[in-house]
Amino acid sequence: MQNTAAKLSKLPDFLAGHPLDSADIILCQRRLKLNNRPSVPADYAAFLHFFNSFSYEGCHLFGISPQRESEFDLLSENALINVPHPEKQLILGFNELDYLLWDALAQNYQTVDKNTFEVLNTIPSCETAILDFFGIND
Repeated sequence: MQNTAAKLSKLPDFLAGHPLDSADIILCQRRLKLNNRPSVPADYAAFLHFFNSFSYEGCHLFGISPQRESEFDLLSENALINVPHPEKQLILGFNELDYLLWDALAQNYQTVDKNTFEVLNTIPSCETAILDFFGIND
């Protein structure tokens, strides 16, 4: 995840939240479980240790706001978005047309159409999913 964070930090004019500590992530995991949502995957949690949310050119990845004061709070946003299978799908971010989600049952990341939830791309790695989402090629 360190290489991905380094690549993202080179983007001009990005916005990102301060890194999270483990206690905030654990609290979020508990709240997700109480709401019958899947846990934040370990590799995305590792990303949150570098950037607690990330925005660049209309693409946004959610972070964790313990007081839910951020407009890109993972818990709040997932409560608002009506996903077809909330018990297995966790929205991690969005752009104009798509969501980036974690499918806990399939154990992969997916880019899905915002309107139809049609799977447009399946990605096994968090790092690859993030870089693809922001249009960064290795």
